[in-house]
Amino acid sequence: MSRRLAVCALLTAALWALPLQARVAAPVLIAALLLLGFASASAAYHTDDRVAPDDYRSAVSFLAERWQPGDAILINAGYVYAPFVHYWPGTIAWRGRITEDAPASAGPIVYQLGTIDGPASLGGGDPRADFYPLRWPEAEAALQRLAARHPRLWLLRAYDTVTDPQGQVRAWLAANGRLFADVVFRGSSNIRVQGYILGPATPGAVRAAAGPVELSGSLLEAAVPVGGVVQVPLAWRPLVAVSQPLRAYLALVDPAGRLWAQQDQPAVGPAWTPASWRVGVWTPDPRLLLVPAGTPPGRYSVELGVYVAGGPALEFPGPAPRLRLGSLVVERAVNLPDPPYRLPVQRVLAPGLLLAGVNFGQFEAREGETLQLDLFWRALQPAPVATPVVRLWRTDGQLAAEDARIPLEGRYPPSAWQAGELLREPRELVVPPGTQGRAWLEVSAGGNAVLLAELFISGRQRRFDLPPIGQPVGARLGEIAELVAVASDDGDPLRVTLIWRALGTAPTSYTVFVQALDRTGRLAAQYDALPAGGDAPTTSWLPGEVIIDQVTLSRRAGSGPGPYHLIAGLYDGRSGERLRLPDGSDAVSLGMVRFSAASE
Repeated sequence: MSRRLAVCALLTAALWALPLQARVAAPVLIAALLLLGFASASAAYHTDDRVAPDDYRSAVSFLAERWQPGDAILINAGYVYAPFVHYWPGTIAWRGRITEDAPASAGPIVYQLGTIDGPASLGGGDPRADFYPLRWPEAEAALQRLAARHPRLWLLRAYDTVTDPQGQVRAWLAANGRLFADVVFRGSSNIRVQGYILGPATPGAVRAAAGPVELSGSLLEAAVPVGGVVQVPLAWRPLVAVSQPLRAYLALVDPAGRLWAQQDQPAVGPAWTPASWRVGVWTPDPRLLLVPAGTPPGRYSVELGVYVAGGPALEFPGPAPRLRLGSLVVERAVNLPDPPYRLPVQRVLAPGLLLAGVNFGQFEAREGETLQLDLFWRALQPAPVATPVVRLWRTDGQLAAEDARIPLEGRYPPSAWQAGELLREPRELVVPPGTQGRAWLEVSAGGNAVLLAELFISGRQRRFDLPPIGQPVGARLGEIAELVAVASDDGDPLRVTLIWRALGTAPTSYTVFVQALDRTGRLAAQYDALPAGGDAPTTSWLPGEVIIDQVTLSRRAGSGPGPYHLIAGLYDGRSGERLRLPDGSDAVSLGMVRFSAASE
């Protein structure tokens, strides 16, 4: 920045060396050059980290969003204490020197470092000063006590070559901890937030293996109000070497299997890599799960899912896709602030019933597609009397579809709502087959209606003749479909063609599954998708229609070329329940197949 201003000054001097006539325009040119210099300096101030202001606000916000009960926060220098306290969004349970004993608390515990091996005159020799000398043996003993008490530590550091010129604190943490988060923020002081694991975790009450790792967890709360958080101390233990980054999510699930909240993040932390794992060692991963505004009171389960980052889910033992950690009671809360809505409404539709907003942002759909929207109601009086209805209208004024169910399936009906309470009501509306062109989505209650969105609905090509392909099967699944024929080509991946004939229009969207099983029934390959890769959901089928379904199966690692028993069928993606054949079985046998051995 100083070089830019110097150049401007030299150019200005050069202008004054010009002849008089040329200097007539000098003031304008000088002003332009000065403006250019100041603009350049201003741009550098906002874009060049070397001269930008220290971004303590972002650093403290980052830390506050990721801190969990039980974590320690360590601040490296006296000049960082004040901005930390200023920007911390909540109450700090305790803040003191690292050499002091902090009281037991579920709130934030903040330790303050002094200058390692600094002169005794620091802070004017006042032992209460923020800048105080701290001998390394004393600091090392304090770090050991801190590690014995806290399984994780967050370090907020800025320009710590001044307060720890030998880097002894950094070296101790590198030797005794394991880095799971590391973010640098703008400014000349090199503000940095790092997270360290300091000790092994204690496995929770629920444990199960998923792929290369074993997970454990438990709930620290049996009840939590709407808008509150659930503490879930997770822990990981790799059973073998981990080769891919993993992620895990917590889910709040109601008795009907509907998802109400989800928290998803990398295993342990963003800086955690496959090389960070130690086989057989438990690693803590405390989590918080927010119960969002609008969640109905009642009993829920908290469940854990794990998957390869950018890849497939890892399976726990048993039929459920997630590991159930425990049961949680969500308690009523009133007068919570409104969350942001995609479509703010704020309109009273029935006595005592306000439609606050709607989360729905879809303006194109296909016939057979399920429209999903969330209605947010606020009760203006106890037990408002109304049955909201969602409708889809055609351009000719004819009703295409309607959902007039009791809100929340009667699990928490309006008769139980309290004044001031905000309730989220999920709704689903299937676009019936044959509906094409423009349509209107509305919600009504108490004789009043609100137009939510105008949609354009597209159709698809259909066929009703059977193609000359494959071997006959003739298997009927429920009252929905007949698997007419199948064709398969050995290879790796294995390609299978299923020929379906619709027996009727399904009220539920079913998922196609194809599996290759060995002699013991162990799964070697699996395919799951809506019919025709999602282009022909069962809710769009017309009686007699023929659907050609192209399937690709890749065998799992460790599986040989075969032979394998190939089976197929349909299941409800929400409940997992399969459609049954007339003999009571839930899968169609398609014979034996082999994968190519070329990749062996």
